Amino acid sequence: PEGLESDNAVKMHSDGDANKIEISQDITLADNSDVYSISFYIKNTAICGFELVGDPDGVTKYYNDASGSWGSQSPLLIPANPEWTRIEIKDISLDNISPVSTELRLVFYSQGALNDIWIDNVQLEKKAYVSSYTNTSRGDGSILLPTDIIDVNKGNIELELMVQDLSVERTL
Repeated sequence: PEGLESDNAVKMHSDGDANKIEISQDITLADNSDVYSISFYIKNTAICGFELVGDPDGVTKYYNDASGSWGSQSPLLIPANPEWTRIEIKDISLDNISPVSTELRLVFYSQGALNDIWIDNVQLEKKAYVSSYTNTSRGDGSILLPTDIIDVNKGNIELELMVQDLSVERTL
């Protein structure tokens, strides 16, 4: 969405030489027995890559979004798009990156092409699905109703939606 860029947005510029430019973030998790998801917004003027690296300082493994498994290097290639696009990688199991490693590295890169890349609102979540972007943290998506005041068997629920783009079909 236009105006998405925050004070934390990152812009990388590749001058078109054969050199690889990249930005990465290392993350230490409490343990590797849970399922995670990652989402981020990106816009770019040429194809670029994203890699999720497990155990980056040990026996390095790369996450393959197509197969949902860890193994040899297999970047997610992101086509050029001058508009902000949300990328979602869901249901990432970390239990087979290493028996002891809790280290992840998120890598965004461009190689050999004139390219401007903007990255914003990266979220790593400890659940199998991605949630909408929030600039803070939030609890579970549960609504608890006091049954002594509200009859949950009848009534109306009012929901207000702010649709940003009517040209894209989405399931609500």
